[in-house]
Amino acid sequence: MAALRLALGAGLALTTPAVHATSPVSTPLPEPRPTSPADAPPAPPASSSAPLPEPRPPGPTAAPVPPPEEPSPRPSSAPTCQATLAALAVRFEPAAPPSVGEACRIDDPVRLEAIVVDGSEIAWPDRPLVSCAFAVTLAGFTRDAAQPLARALAGRPLTAFGTGGGFECRGRNRAAGARISAHGQGLAIDISWFAFQGGGRERVEAPGGEPAIRFVAALRKAACGWFTTVLGPGSDAAHADHLHLDREPRGRTGESRLCE
Repeated sequence: MAALRLALGAGLALTTPAVHATSPVSTPLPEPRPTSPADAPPAPPASSSAPLPEPRPPGPTAAPVPPPEEPSPRPSSAPTCQATLAALAVRFEPAAPPSVGEACRIDDPVRLEAIVVDGSEIAWPDRPLVSCAFAVTLAGFTRDAAQPLARALAGRPLTAFGTGGGFECRGRNRAAGARISAHGQGLAIDISWFAFQGGGRERVEAPGGEPAIRFVAALRKAACGWFTTVLGPGSDAAHADHLHLDREPRGRTGESRLCE
């Protein structure tokens, strides 16, 4: 048995390689294959340890933009009627509308006193109450017709003329049930006399002397350029002693004329 063990031990020694203390021989690895971009491994995800941007302090909050304001209406540059009257060198007082009901009324009433023409004053001593628009017409008529004709035909400048009260709430020709007169709207005056420099008055009904007669006739004709209705002695019995001048609209356009 001992011999058998020795034989077996010797056989094992012959077939089993000896173990050495040196490093084992490395087995060669296969050559790496060339790779295409499709075979490239995906890029590693960004490292979570990358530094984060430092937080900035919040900026100022923008104030809300208010809605645009609507533009304020511009004041009108057109002059008012009373400003126009003052520019014509007319002395007057604004007046309260007369309280006489709905049938008669005046737009922008004024009470006239005088007008200065070429440095000389022409007075309206009756201080007629009329609409401002009518007053502007009367001022133009006095300045551009009455005074030049007085100087040329009567030989003396005007200093005053009677107009009556102007406004009067009544029917035409004072007839019962008649349509409201232009006087009821402050659109008329009745001239009964003229005064000239040097004293004295000339009545429309009976002017004294040829110069005064020519003056009244010429003025009556010229009045049709300023007024829509001109009536006087010879027109009818209601106007036998004065010149009626009014600016009541007539006709389709309001500018038709009745001059008798």
